[in-house]
Amino acid sequence: MNKSMKKILFIPHHPQVKNGLKIRIPELARPLAPGNTVFLLNWETVSGDYTLANRARSCFKDLMKTERQYADGNLTIVELPTLHRPLSLARCFNRRRVMRFIEDEKIDVVVNGSFELFTMPRERRFRYVYDLADYPPTGLSTLTLDELKNADVCTVISHELADYLQLEHGRKSVVIANGADIAAMRSVRPDEVTELKKRYHVENKWIIGYVGNIGNWVNFELAVEAFRRFQLKVPDSALIWIGPSPFLGELQKKYAGGSVIFTGQVTGSIEPYFKMLDTGLLCHKASPFQDRAFHLKLIEYTAAEKSVVSSPLKESMRLGFPNVLFVEETAEQWADALLKARNMAWKKEWNALADNYDWKVIGAQLQALI
Repeated sequence: MNKSMKKILFIPHHPQVKNGLKIRIPELARPLAPGNTVFLLNWETVSGDYTLANRARSCFKDLMKTERQYADGNLTIVELPTLHRPLSLARCFNRRRVMRFIEDEKIDVVVNGSFELFTMPRERRFRYVYDLADYPPTGLSTLTLDELKNADVCTVISHELADYLQLEHGRKSVVIANGADIAAMRSVRPDEVTELKKRYHVENKWIIGYVGNIGNWVNFELAVEAFRRFQLKVPDSALIWIGPSPFLGELQKKYAGGSVIFTGQVTGSIEPYFKMLDTGLLCHKASPFQDRAFHLKLIEYTAAEKSVVSSPLKESMRLGFPNVLFVEETAEQWADALLKARNMAWKKEWNALADNYDWKVIGAQLQALI
């Protein structure tokens, strides 16, 4: 092996699921694969509803696994016997299994994003990078803080999170933001967009939309009320919610109709959905978690050349993107902002705003640390 090449093991924040959703650690890993040997650990996710029976089934299936490796594009996926619960026992069991793999493969670098299941020993011969992708709603656990101290390098998703770690815990960190497939966004064909508009019956309408998982952090009431006010002045308009939700039926019953549309889980490429919009929304309720999160939607909306109306979240405001309007959470102000966004002319120089957030650029930043 070339001396500049390294063997790198990535441990994600949660297992991959086959729904087309891209998650942080695998996307960070892929740009590093051409010049290194890159392994990605994976384990079982819960199939179906998150019931005790389904959780027990996935746990038993993982525990009974034999070690195997297989290719996924330019990555080598690794599956090991893995224990989920109880956590105190799971951490010891999983660390032994992972350390055996690390020693057998002579791994040079471990990038670990796990909050609970995987920890690394204090005495080790490999470089250890701990990646903190979010500030948990319940705060940082003692275990997470221990891993932050244990790591050779700590990477975090946002400047707000980096500031918090430095101020509250005296831990320096390096900001590695989330990325997007900028080339894929810019290569969406016009006929793909036309087909989507026909599917949802929004041809010749001004389309306002939200793309992503729709949870209780989304301020539905604010967005719908603001849209209703906007629609009084722009009748040929639609509000479309693109993505899955654990309470989709309830939302449809309460809000659907009158040009308010819910797509549910979509299949295939997500980029045409961004391109279908005229104005994107980031209507998240303010909280420490949301303030310290890196909201990739803002990058994707911008790569799709869209105006955006957003809640005034701290990390998002630090981006300083001129196409994003930050508005206090009142329906009247949001309706006014939607009108302003409709009249916003896209400037050619804004096309470069998203370039620094391409996954290849983000991957190069991580490569420099390891």
